[in-house]
Amino acid sequence: MAEVYDDQIEIAYRAEDVTRIAAEGKKVEIIGIENGFVIGRDAHALEQLDHYYQLGARYMGLTHSGNNDICDSSSALKWSGNFLRVWTEVEKTVKAEQF
Repeated sequence: MAEVYDDQIEIAYRAEDVTRIAAEGKKVEIIGIENGFVIGRDAHALEQLDHYYQLGARYMGLTHSGNNDICDSSSALKWSGNFLRVWTEVEKTVKAEQF
């Protein structure tokens, strides 16, 4: 979309991009992942997270509309107790990248 309509929309990769793009009167596009399950549930999760970052993703929701293998959603009817220890390392990495 952004390549075809570059006069109307632009992809934001940092918070500063959002402000600049909006000030130019363009629509802001942000690439994200709406279900963290795709990065995996083992020690390779950080590698997968980096892979999607390199592809342009800048945010990730852990769940979408229900429980998955990595965590429970707020709309789940039953709590599964899923939340992997690997997320401690993922969280540290994500926080470090934000600042």
